[in-house]
Amino acid sequence: MNEGVVLIDKIGHLVDSAGNLPREILKRYHIFEVPFYYTFDGKTFLQENVDQENADFFKHMQQHPEQVPHTSAPNVQDWLQAFEKAYLQGFRKIIATTISSVCRPAFKMPVRREICFCPS
Repeated sequence: MNEGVVLIDKIGHLVDSAGNLPREILKRYHIFEVPFYYTFDGKTFLQENVDQENADFFKHMQQHPEQVPHTSAPNVQDWLQAFEKAYLQGFRKIIATTISSVCRPAFKMPVRREICFCPS
């Protein structure tokens, strides 16, 4: 046994975009973000921080106060892709931080049994 050698596991961190973490923090700490979806017209769904930045979202709300946005939690495939991306970057242990359990679909999605990331 090598005394004095400390092995540190590489632990990944997944978050949903409801946490509104600054882009710099995500990048600096290698945090993977799973985006929420939103729509203003009920037809075109955009991914938060992917299709538009938060500033664009709020600008739209300011310019069109009559359009109430509707949101949707990330789906199983979104979480699976994030787990896979983290795995491919060497993370073998992953912590997922989500919005409050009050918003049940978003809270339960990363731990659903349908998400079975089994790398080959």
